[in-house]
Amino acid sequence: MPPGPGTLAALPPAPFRVLYPEEYSQRRLLNVSDELSSLSRAEEGCAEPARRALELLAAVEGGCSADPAADMREVAALAGELLRIVTDPQTRHWDSWRYDRGNAEHAIRWAVRAAERFEEGGGALTQEYRMRLDN
Repeated sequence: MPPGPGTLAALPPAPFRVLYPEEYSQRRLLNVSDELSSLSRAEEGCAEPARRALELLAAVEGGCSADPAADMREVAALAGELLRIVTDPQTRHWDSWRYDRGNAEHAIRWAVRAAERFEEGGGALTQEYRMRLDN
């Protein structure tokens, strides 16, 4: 016997990935959250840009971003700031310079590609889901 309307109303709303599996799969991005998390611990000044980039990334993947292309361009800009910080010779710990630089460069390339894909229509939100975001 299926649950009644009262029972269903009391349940938390289904996540974006369950309600809109096609859009979720189109928004599921190459995962650079590990790279950004690693960079947040790399040098002084990295924590804030990395945290902001991770927040934007989660919003895009979770279907909460109304403009994913702009958000991914912002992630690329934040990754560029992280690259500048980790390659600054004044603050650089040379033992992990190549690793941190590679992480930042990968995040920049990936975010730019994701933004281009969104601009071309990949992962576009349906009108139904946009109305849900506006409420």
